[in-house]
Amino acid sequence: MPARYDLPLTYSHLIRLERNTMMIITAIITLMMPLLVVSAFNTSPPSSPSSVSNRVKSVNYFISRECNYKCKFCFHTQKNTNKLGIGNAKLGLQLLQHSGTEKINFAGGEPFLNPQVLGELCQFAHSECGMAVSIISNGSLIKSEWMDRYGQYVDILGVSVDSFDPATNALIGRGTGDTTKNQHVSRVLKVRELCAQHGILFKMNTVVCSLNHREDMNEYVTTLDPYRWRHSNV
Repeated sequence: MPARYDLPLTYSHLIRLERNTMMIITAIITLMMPLLVVSAFNTSPPSSPSSVSNRVKSVNYFISRECNYKCKFCFHTQKNTNKLGIGNAKLGLQLLQHSGTEKINFAGGEPFLNPQVLGELCQFAHSECGMAVSIISNGSLIKSEWMDRYGQYVDILGVSVDSFDPATNALIGRGTGDTTKNQHVSRVLKVRELCAQHGILFKMNTVVCSLNHREDMNEYVTTLDPYRWRHSNV
């Protein structure tokens, strides 16, 4: 299994990129550093600075740190409202493409708080850069109109699903704190339908914690039928 590293993009990684783009990359990465986290996969010792195994294959791109949920265990809490302009964002995607990036994952914060920017970047990454495109979302703001327009540019949509019980979701912070009005489960089911309609792979992300570790999720997980179910513990 290839080693996986999640770390901020720093200047030490720039030496692996093409020399003729070094000055431009240094400038744009300085602007994008708060928004990019690199996931580098090294399968073998690099034979040269330009070898395929030495390139950044997959990147997590944080559109912003804003989120409409307040999950108690979340480490990625909002500290600012900074967003990169769409022109510089697209330039950044091109630079990543030239460095060998094959997959881009848009996350946050909640990326669908900026639906127009998210859609344009998905389209650009897919159509202009030839990248596989995925999104990680809490599922609360995904609209059918957005999917009709931009769904064709998305390969994988991951949604955070920690519980199928409204009271538990309210306690966790996913959605409203009023247990009688918590709609997180119904929203997830709707997103699953939209993924099926648009041929997008549906992925589930679950954080196992003290509030949900005894919950039996079998029935709902069978209904959702995710292509992948990723879980972590806190």
